[in-house]
Amino acid sequence: MNKSDFKNGETTELLIKAPYAGTGLICIERDRVDTYKWFTSSETSSVQTIQIPGGLEGNGYVTVMYTRDYNSSEIFMSPFCYAAVPFSISLENKTNKMDDAVGHHADCNYLHCMWQ
Repeated sequence: MNKSDFKNGETTELLIKAPYAGTGLICIERDRVDTYKWFTSSETSSVQTIQIPGGLEGNGYVTVMYTRDYNSSEIFMSPFCYAAVPFSISLENKTNKMDDAVGHHADCNYLHCMWQ
């Protein structure tokens, strides 16, 4: 993945390396599959994209399931491979910014001292 923290609706790029050409399924999931995308690669590596769903919050996983092409000469390798990578959803839209009465960005340490 090109990074590990995403905003809702953002598109991520995945570099997928496999020992053979084939077809795969990319899933974005938490406790269920939220979105998925099929892809085919004629090479041993490819860059694929998938969009992070809009309503997803917290953490999730990108999983890739990949099967060997029927015409592949790599017959002595397992015809199936799998990978899972965790990621997090940015908390930027869930964070409230506090300003003091003058309109300056409030410093949490300063507010804590005043509150005591």
